[in-house]
Amino acid sequence: FSSARNIKAGAPQGSIPGGFYPTYSADFPNFNNMRNITSAFYADDTALMSRSINPKKSVTNLSNIIPHIEDWCTKWKVAINTTKSSLLIIRKSSIQ
Repeated sequence: FSSARNIKAGAPQGSIPGGFYPTYSADFPNFNNMRNITSAFYADDTALMSRSINPKKSVTNLSNIIPHIEDWCTKWKVAINTTKSSLLIIRKSSIQ
């Protein structure tokens, strides 16, 4: 058996405490009422998406919601794994 350890932040996926993730993630900030912001969840993964004709506006939209996410993370003592986080910009080609 593994030795017991205290969990200071988050919980390993598949662990017994990890089963509580849906409970505390239920109050994750809802950005769907904000124009051009959508959030999607799968297991313990979260995707935040912004739609705009101007890619810089999408980045600004996402930047504006970061303080709300930081507040939620502080409340639940959840750390975002920045090594597994990324920004992806998808846009139409301007080539005609």
